[in-house]
Amino acid sequence: MSSEIAKALAKAKEHIGHPSNLETAAFRQSKLAAKNTKRFWIILTALAFPATAILLWTRLGSPSVASVHPAEPAAVQPAPSEVTHPPAASVTPPPEVVLPPSTELAESGDRKPELINVIASWTISAVIQGTPARIVVNNRIIRVGEAVDDQLTFIGISKGNLFFMDQNSATYCRRY
Repeated sequence: MSSEIAKALAKAKEHIGHPSNLETAAFRQSKLAAKNTKRFWIILTALAFPATAILLWTRLGSPSVASVHPAEPAAVQPAPSEVTHPPAASVTPPPEVVLPPSTELAESGDRKPELINVIASWTISAVIQGTPARIVVNNRIIRVGEAVDDQLTFIGISKGNLFFMDQNSATYCRRY
């Protein structure tokens, strides 16, 4: 009798819109399958994107990879013993600068006050000691022997001082 009551209740639930236990189980299985499919794609995406990025980075970053254009033949790299260097470009040396006869640079000659003021007004943002010595004056790189302006030429660095020479061979000093 209880089975007849259960059947009647199931029939009534179906009639008013409630699914039976069999329909509920099928619905749960389809929902679980959809959830598993969604998880699969999330995991696949989470693994595929980083793997692709690593693969591209290693392939494109590697010097042994052939040219990007498949129509062009890959260039043959010479063995290390066969490496040829291009000829050095001919560089004209800076004009000869006649330094004062002493080994140390020093102020000398008939110096003009207006040139002293010009040198004091320059913005010297860098001093690079070396061969050749370089300075950055008013955002312009000047090497030893180059004219800073139409009246003065940079002639060297000595003991924290910059030395310049005018057309009359008078030398001027500025601390840096």
